[in-house]
Amino acid sequence: MLKLGKSMLVAAAAVLALSASSHAYPDSTVTMIVPFSAGGTNDSVARALAPELGKALGGNVVVKNADGAAGTVGANEIVTAKPDGLTIGFVPLGPVTVQNHLRDLPYNIDSWQPICNIYQSNLVLVTNKKGPLQSVDDLVKKGKITYGSTGPGTINHLASAASTAALGLEGRHVPDKGAGPAMLSLANGTIDLFADTPVIVTRYDVTPIAALSPERLPEVPDVPTMKELGHDVQFSLWAGVFVSSKVPGEIVEQLTKACDEAVNSDAFKESAKKIGINLRPMVGQEFTDFVHREYESMKGVVNAVGIKK
Repeated sequence: MLKLGKSMLVAAAAVLALSASSHAYPDSTVTMIVPFSAGGTNDSVARALAPELGKALGGNVVVKNADGAAGTVGANEIVTAKPDGLTIGFVPLGPVTVQNHLRDLPYNIDSWQPICNIYQSNLVLVTNKKGPLQSVDDLVKKGKITYGSTGPGTINHLASAASTAALGLEGRHVPDKGAGPAMLSLANGTIDLFADTPVIVTRYDVTPIAALSPERLPEVPDVPTMKELGHDVQFSLWAGVFVSSKVPGEIVEQLTKACDEAVNSDAFKESAKKIGINLRPMVGQEFTDFVHREYESMKGVVNAVGIKK
């Protein structure tokens, strides 16, 4: 039987501790949760980002859709996951900066650790290309419309509600679980109007009728802004990578570095161009500060639109 002296035992324990602390991250597949159904802008961006992020991490990143309750089901899964960095999220502004102003949730703004922002794009209002509403004037003439969203309190909801109010329309909100289902609702006449990034114009059979931007968008240059039409309504969608605030700092640093590398890779830039998003990379404290400013700003938007908690 081998007997170790006290000094040898201490040395052995130190080696084991060093081995544990230097254990490579990620040591297994990283799951990136998108808190909405497949088929929307964020799902497309996440799937383009995943392989580049995996390369930068030296591992494998897979995308998982976890929709429900305007993104809060998937969001809660991200912040309550084991804080080992193996569960991350690709999350738009709604679940992070809007939903806590609308409902009591098991998480809050302090539950998140922002890693990096990927894009920010202004929204456009779209209608069914085969339907009777092909302009803002058509909406005004109808007077009473239904508009869709990817869930109550999402940016599509807020943008459509604000636009409807600005145009003096009577609007009824019909939420769906994601952009894909909402496009089916638009196609079958369940809804008249939807707000999303210009990507929606290239992927679905829709007519863009107004841009919610300070100036005309290069993706749809012939589409007037709401400001041109006499209503200064502006909304943009942004999304980035987040983890639980309980994830250790050294893993956050690795993820931040890898995400910065991935979003600036030639392969991802080419994918982003094909998808049609406007890249706006932000990392570290810059992104964290941006998220907290957006949280306060969205509180004012929610109150202005009149959505109550």
